[in-house]
Amino acid sequence: MSDMNCPYCNAEQDVNHDDGEGYDESQKHEHECSECGKNFTFRTTITYRYEPAKADCLNDGNHQWYPSKTYPKHHTRMLCRTCDDFRDPTPEEKAEHGIPERPGKAGRTTASAAQPAQGAKL
Repeated sequence: MSDMNCPYCNAEQDVNHDDGEGYDESQKHEHECSECGKNFTFRTTITYRYEPAKADCLNDGNHQWYPSKTYPKHHTRMLCRTCDDFRDPTPEEKAEHGIPERPGKAGRTTASAAQPAQGAKL
C-alpha cells in the first residue's frame, strides 16, 4: 500500500519519513514522482481510529485476571484482560501459577551491622 498517488501520472508514491519529513500537518511538503519525475506538493493529515470494547469489570462485573509473563517470576502481576488493570497476586494465585515469594531482606546481616563503627566505645 502506497502513501499517495502522483497527481500527474497517478503512479503510487511512498514518502520517505526516515528523517521525520512529511509528518508536519501545518505545512505543504514537496515530493518528486519516482515515475514521471515531476514535482508536486502534498499535505499530511493524521487520523485516529478508536476501537471501543465492552468492559463489564468497570460496570460491577468481574475482572478477568491472568498472570503477566515476567522475569524474574516473583515480579509477576495479575492483569485484567478487559480493562488492563493490574494488582499483586493473592497467595492462592501465587500457589496456582507457581509464583515464588519476593526475596526479602529478613535474616540478612551486613558487615557494617555486625561490626561496631570505627572509633565507637565498647
